[in-house]
Amino acid sequence: MGGGLFLGISMLLEIQVKEKNSCFDTVCARDFNDFLDEAGLREYGLKSWTNQGPADLNLIRKLKALRGKISRWITECRSKENDFEQSCKKDKEDMEWLMERKDLEETELWVWSECCKNLQEIELYRSRDMRQKSRVKWVSLGDENTSFFHSVVNGRKARNSIPGLEIRGEWVSKPTLIKKEVLRFFRCHFKEEIVKVGNKKIWNNITLDSYFVGVMGEGATINFWTDSWLFNEPLRLVYPNLFRLEKHKWVTVSARIQFTNGSKTLQWEWRKSPSTPEEIAELFSLLSAIFEYDWKGGSGSWKWTADSKGCFSVKAATKLMRQNNHQTSSSRMKWKGWVPLKCKIMVWRTLINRMPTKVELGRCGIILPNEYCVCCDTVPETTTHLLSGYIFTAEIWNRLEQWCSLTSILAFDVKDFMEVPSTQTKSKRKRNILRGIVFTALWSTWNERNTRIFKGVRRRPVEVLESIKMTSYFWYRNRDRSSDLDWIAWCKNPLDVM
Repeated sequence: MGGGLFLGISMLLEIQVKEKNSCFDTVCARDFNDFLDEAGLREYGLKSWTNQGPADLNLIRKLKALRGKISRWITECRSKENDFEQSCKKDKEDMEWLMERKDLEETELWVWSECCKNLQEIELYRSRDMRQKSRVKWVSLGDENTSFFHSVVNGRKARNSIPGLEIRGEWVSKPTLIKKEVLRFFRCHFKEEIVKVGNKKIWNNITLDSYFVGVMGEGATINFWTDSWLFNEPLRLVYPNLFRLEKHKWVTVSARIQFTNGSKTLQWEWRKSPSTPEEIAELFSLLSAIFEYDWKGGSGSWKWTADSKGCFSVKAATKLMRQNNHQTSSSRMKWKGWVPLKCKIMVWRTLINRMPTKVELGRCGIILPNEYCVCCDTVPETTTHLLSGYIFTAEIWNRLEQWCSLTSILAFDVKDFMEVPSTQTKSKRKRNILRGIVFTALWSTWNERNTRIFKGVRRRPVEVLESIKMTSYFWYRNRDRSSDLDWIAWCKNPLDVM
């Protein structure tokens, strides 16, 4: 028997050591025998083995056969372990699915805890095996073990490499072309269109550049096509067909129009003469507008038409951009508070709809398996749905209302939560505390979403609320100079702690 062979070796060592009057620890041999019994190695014996040939060759063949037996035993054990692991994972997922819908009973909670314990033990045993294997290789190979690490690195490099890509229907394996295609792909998906402030349309669908109008003088400082002087917008936008025929796009007005003795002379430089009906119609319209224009002469200047005096100021431009902005002051971000800056930035990004939800990532060109919410798997994941429009978050806010003794919160958007401190409390101190708790609730809800996606861990709303209590208590006590804050009083009602 294989186990008998090991047992015989251990007994032989025990006898030899005792004969030499050494201190032999019998506990080690007894533990070794217990291991053979628990592992079931005694079942993998060599009952049909017959000794043939010299003793040394017979021992080599016996050890080889025993190694084959032990290899099959390891394979069976790993198969059983994998089956047991899958069973535990399935039971754990079933219990966590029930956690989302009801409070678990004592037996169900015990099943969930045992599954977690078994999975942790399996992971611990695997890590120990990997550590022991690495040490055994180092002991057996010594400095030659470098080849083992090189093979591991080369294998990982081969797995992570990109041997080729299909580019426009053609398989390409040249590294430089692959790099260029990968760079082009991500550049197109992650680039953001840069719009100059002057070309950006404001609330009335007019660009800021349109408010700058040139007052014609001699015409040497005003561009004919690109500046606003004849109309409230450049001629390149009014007459696009003629602008395409122009040879010099940045030509000045004085180079195209000569004003002498009250008469106007036009000098054109076309790539080709206007011939289509659209081009001819635009040319006649332009000529009519030029000859009707009141040419005052003198030095040219610029006028800001948004001001009655024609003077430009940054304050006036800012006021014009913010005009008809329907955002109320109560929904604006309040940066003063005791929560950390990272939490404030997260809330601010939520208000301007810049959180990396699945819908927003899809708009940026990032390919995802689906756009459904990780909590319900039925509705596309948006900021509004994730933080205020799902039954899971609704239960969190309902429990938070009971904790803080608030009236019912009606929130259809994240901006509605910003109004809660001013509508639910009158004291400035209480508003400060409640605003921090609202920020912490949004922070914890977003972290719960990330935990479900990246770690596969799901918590019940009551567990998320406990996290909100602990996080807000820790932040408020350490960041608002409230070292004498009582934890029990905070758990009862945070608005009555002072």
